[in-house]
Amino acid sequence: MRYLYFILMGVLLVGCNQVSIHENVNEDLANDAMQVMDIIAEAIESDTVLENLPEEDIYKLYGFKDKYDDNDMLFEVFSDADEDIITFVLGSTGKYANSKLIQSDTDDLMENREAVIAMIESGKNYLERND
Repeated sequence: MRYLYFILMGVLLVGCNQVSIHENVNEDLANDAMQVMDIIAEAIESDTVLENLPEEDIYKLYGFKDKYDDNDMLFEVFSDADEDIITFVLGSTGKYANSKLIQSDTDDLMENREAVIAMIESGKNYLERND
């Protein structure tokens, strides 16, 4: 039942794309993070492993890593939430890349997606958010 809830929420959020970006969150980072998390959520829903993703989606996953992993020159961090968003998205990308889409991995990835959304909308880091 819990898995069905995450799938339903993922479909609704992907379809509506109604994530409001808090003023304390870098807008480019938020948009890039949601793009990556949406790719992962859609891959989970369709039971698609990394090797079977469209080439464009693979480039986006690795592009996020190239842009945000230890590269302070390409973006401005506004808050601790930005740092946590980067950490969660990079962690999710790595977990997805190494996953064979077993239930525990997919549950964790969908929970990470919800946490990223909560941080983007609240502007609070992972431990301060109220979701």
